[in-house]
Amino acid sequence: MSAADFTGRGAIIRGEDYRGRSFERADVRFCSFLETNMAYMEVCGGGSFVGNGWENCSLFAWKLSGVVMEMERFQRCSMGGTGFAGLRMEGVRFRDCTFAGSVWTGTAVRGGAFENCNFRGMRFAKGSIEKTTFQNCVFDRTDLSAVRMRRVRFCGCVFRNMERMPEEGCGYKDCVVAR
Repeated sequence: MSAADFTGRGAIIRGEDYRGRSFERADVRFCSFLETNMAYMEVCGGGSFVGNGWENCSLFAWKLSGVVMEMERFQRCSMGGTGFAGLRMEGVRFRDCTFAGSVWTGTAVRGGAFENCNFRGMRFAKGSIEKTTFQNCVFDRTDLSAVRMRRVRFCGCVFRNMERMPEEGCGYKDCVVAR
């Protein structure tokens, strides 16, 4: 028996609980998710999230595979332990989010922005980041070694306990490197 699809159009979803649910595909457009619990939720067969807003949501250990995200806005979301595989993110914005312990494999981020985010212990495995800005973010034991970067800007970020700092395809302004 296959899992159902996760769908929505123009809805306001407040305080719902999708914790631990598994979906085959996602097709969610222009919805607002407010204080929604999607911890341990999984979308395993691809799909898309377009133009949605996410605020104060628990997306801990969210597993997404083959999903396209366009014009998404995440604010104050807990996204620690996320496992993204083969995602494509276009114009996605994250503000005041935490990604501690997450692993993004083969994920392509283009035209994105991360502001005041925490990447403690996160690993970007075989992916790409292009035309993206990281502002006032904290990178602590974050593995960026296997990600290709092009036109990436780090502004006011803190880098702690990094094995190797990214050099090619990125620039730094007012950043701090500490051990």
